[in-house]
Amino acid sequence: LNVQPVEYNGTPILNGELQIIQASVIPFLVLMIFLTINKETRCTMMLWIRRQLKLDAGRAVTGKERNFAAITALEAVATTWACYIITIMIVDPRIVGNPMSMAAQLPYVAIFAWGMYLIWRLVKQKYMAPALRYAIGAGNVNWIWVEAGSRAKMYPEIWIKPLQYPVEMTLIALGLVGTLIIMRLNAAGRGGEIQAVAAE
Repeated sequence: LNVQPVEYNGTPILNGELQIIQASVIPFLVLMIFLTINKETRCTMMLWIRRQLKLDAGRAVTGKERNFAAITALEAVATTWACYIITIMIVDPRIVGNPMSMAAQLPYVAIFAWGMYLIWRLVKQKYMAPALRYAIGAGNVNWIWVEAGSRAKMYPEIWIKPLQYPVEMTLIALGLVGTLIIMRLNAAGRGGEIQAVAAE
């Protein structure tokens, strides 16, 4: 397509690949509109939008079993797609002007606060399935400011160069394994408590 990079004062900001992702905002919005007005949609955010706009999509079909695997897959794609678009928009000099100005940093402050709130809500989840679904959005939102820090050269992107940072990546891997072990032990403990209560 020979898409030329977007520059600011001679410095390339957005390459052609990122501009193509940015242009996908149109089909993304069309998909979101469809899901919002679909009466089968039970997404909390979309239900809130419908209430605010006083849209009545009709009653959902009762008794229809929800396919949570498909729902979670769609949520993962949609939130990743949305966060990519947001990340590109807030660095586009055609929208924010000087991407290094103080005003251009305000969205990152808001996103950081939003990300911390989502993490706080995530740790409040009591069950694994909803926690995993909530973690998709929380992870994607927090990744915006993590990516911004690496773009600003505040730290290297060790997650894409694991062989160059073996100590750091090993510690992260051990931390993840330890978290999984703790989760399994907690789940086993809760299962024993439930059985004991049932026996009584």
